[in-house]
Amino acid sequence: MKPIYAFLFCVCITSLSYGQHESLFEDNSLEGWTNTDTSTLGVTIEETGLPFEGDQFMLQKLSDGSNSSEGELAIINTTDDWVGSYPNGDFDAFAWVDMYMKNDNNFDLHMRMGYKGGADNSKMVHSQPFIIPANSDWDYVYFDAFGPFTIVEGTSNYDEIFADSHEVKILHANDVSYEGEYIAGTLQISEIFSAYLLGVENQELQKAQLFPNPVTSKLTVLLPNVSEAEIEFYNILGEMICNQKLENVQ
Repeated sequence: MKPIYAFLFCVCITSLSYGQHESLFEDNSLEGWTNTDTSTLGVTIEETGLPFEGDQFMLQKLSDGSNSSEGELAIINTTDDWVGSYPNGDFDAFAWVDMYMKNDNNFDLHMRMGYKGGADNSKMVHSQPFIIPANSDWDYVYFDAFGPFTIVEGTSNYDEIFADSHEVKILHANDVSYEGEYIAGTLQISEIFSAYLLGVENQELQKAQLFPNPVTSKLTVLLPNVSEAEIEFYNILGEMICNQKLENVQ
């Protein structure tokens, strides 16, 4: 059987600036991640048990299932690394967010990313969850920051929420909701990585096409309205497997 590869696709266009944020938890710090009321009760740094350098510590949220922030299976971040203004501030709309998670619970985790912002603190959440099966080992979790999203509260739209973003949220919710499930259980995350593109021009990347994905041998990449680019391919372990600079792209 031929190997099948799944890729993360990153395009760096010369007219754009490109940045990233990450929370690795290797310094034994929560790095701004808290309960939904900004308290830290039940949110700790623990050892992963993994032998790999750089993956030895994780964030753990231990939920007691009560009708409180300690009982909600969710965490938030309100620090400058994860919120801000689009398109003129440090934070310029994620191109993607990925993380490594394990599920020690006896129920499936339905993970979603949520964002709060805009003039009326509108809330939006990924419409489709990433499902991590019960009692499963470390898994790669990926969220496309272009959605699809559902606005669950308020009148602001996608652009307005990112133009004045106040909070990013990682949550378990079976239904489309900005509130995490109030259930006894754990969230265990070894790292959180985000990439974002600076400038309005990055919206052209939404038109980029890559297929098929996963791929066995031949991969086609279409980059409309791009004259020069640098393409990087990563496998599901986050390892770069190819880097190619393109000039005079047609």
